[in-house]
Amino acid sequence: MHAEEYMMICIDNSRYMGLLDPCRYNFQLDCIRSYCRAKLKCNNPKTAIGLLTMGADDTNHWLRPTIHLDEILRHLERNILVGGLLNFKDGIITADLSLSTYAPNRKRLLFFTGGRIDLNVQQAEEFGTFLKGLGVAIDVVNFIVEGYFEDSTKALNALVAAVDNNNSNIVHLQAEHFTHYSDVISRAPKIFPTASLEEGKNKAEDAAATHANKKLKLDAS
Repeated sequence: MHAEEYMMICIDNSRYMGLLDPCRYNFQLDCIRSYCRAKLKCNNPKTAIGLLTMGADDTNHWLRPTIHLDEILRHLERNILVGGLLNFKDGIITADLSLSTYAPNRKRLLFFTGGRIDLNVQQAEEFGTFLKGLGVAIDVVNFIVEGYFEDSTKALNALVAAVDNNNSNIVHLQAEHFTHYSDVISRAPKIFPTASLEEGKNKAEDAAATHANKKLKLDAS
């Protein structure tokens, strides 16, 4: 397999994703599915995507980068346990090692986070500088609940700022944005491919149409 870009998507399956709002974990998976469909549809076979879990209760879910969408979707359908702390630091190290064999191709890490990460601002800056030196880009989708884990949000900002070479982005999403994953995608246009936004809109429109049809049937009865 040869691709121009190799990337790892790091999934937050820690207890934080289910503790404060159980819906956040499912929204995360919807975003990942949409991202992968769009990325591979737009760029296939230029991009290869792998998966990695970061929750302490289940770190065994790992998929090496692949250009095959069905393989990625099957992996996401497996019974991934949600629980434990968020091993963000280990996630960075493992994901980077997973991509190390693909040099000198473009490399990218996409992190989904929803809880407290195990890095402070200084450590995050050091990791970011290290990854920038390796030519690794980073995108972060941070699902936050107001008033929680503000130190982690600062560390994530520092990480992306340190690694950024006009190729890295971060978006912070409040709980009220979680009505549909198309809402999440629309707030992160620099991270999600355009096609995934269109897919999200289409699915939202289909859902609205289905709801309207059901209402008409009820009204008619």
